[in-house]
Amino acid sequence: MTGGRMLQRSALTLALLLSVAGEASAEVSRLVVTARPSTTLTLRSVYPNPSRDIFNFSFILSGNVLPDDFSLQIYSYDGKLLQQFGMNDIGNFIIGMNELPWNATQANITNGLFVYRLTMRVDGKNISQHGKLVLAQ
Repeated sequence: MTGGRMLQRSALTLALLLSVAGEASAEVSRLVVTARPSTTLTLRSVYPNPSRDIFNFSFILSGNVLPDDFSLQIYSYDGKLLQQFGMNDIGNFIIGMNELPWNATQANITNGLFVYRLTMRVDGKNISQHGKLVLAQ
């Protein structure tokens, strides 16, 4: 492991028992669910989109390792970097649901189409997602 904090690996076992009146129970099925060490990033939503001012980025981090690096970049449609957020811009980065707001009016921009790129690095592996934003003031 290169620098992310490792969370404990755990397993949950569920067993389905079948019982007929007057007879002993018999196990019908068993399911074992194990938390895997691989980390994934799923962008749940960017809302509202279109927006008049604030875009809320909602994403889920799963697995058991926090990222070594995180970046959210906002670009104009012609490729100019308008704003960049890093690990320190997320108050409490956790495994689970994370939120990061972007106030487009504070970036001093006007109506238009913008592109975002959400990137993180975990144990040397890069994970990236991107999409479009519409600002309509």
